[in-house]
Amino acid sequence: MSRSSLEYFTCAKVYVSEIVSSMCCLYIVVMSLPQLTALTLVEIVGDYSLKEFANGGGWAYLATGVVGYIGVVVALIVNLQGSSILLVNNAWDGMSSLTESLFAYVVLGERFDHWSQYVGLVMIVVGLFLLKIPWKKSGFRLPRW
Repeated sequence: MSRSSLEYFTCAKVYVSEIVSSMCCLYIVVMSLPQLTALTLVEIVGDYSLKEFANGGGWAYLATGVVGYIGVVVALIVNLQGSSILLVNNAWDGMSSLTESLFAYVVLGERFDHWSQYVGLVMIVVGLFLLKIPWKKSGFRLPRW
């Protein structure tokens, strides 16, 4: 399989460059729509769990929320490598707002109070389109400690 075809994968691939020296290279696609989506979905898990905990849901919700936000940190590191804070933060904020709003609307049955708030969601979609978030990008190397 050629390296260019591997760029279409969104999951991590581990390569052993030489068996004798056991040198490994972690390669995944960074700051792309799939990784941004993963970041957003992990954040939804954290947000929902912490909301349930805050409203008397129990310790399991707190633990799930904390693990969700640990996942957010990991996904944010992956998205930031090779990208700018300006692009990653704006794309994440927009996608998170849109996705969590849809989750709250469809799953939780929450609604806005005024029609102009729905117009705001449409503006977020337009803003995400204008950011031109790529489908794929160059490789990722695990940062050194």
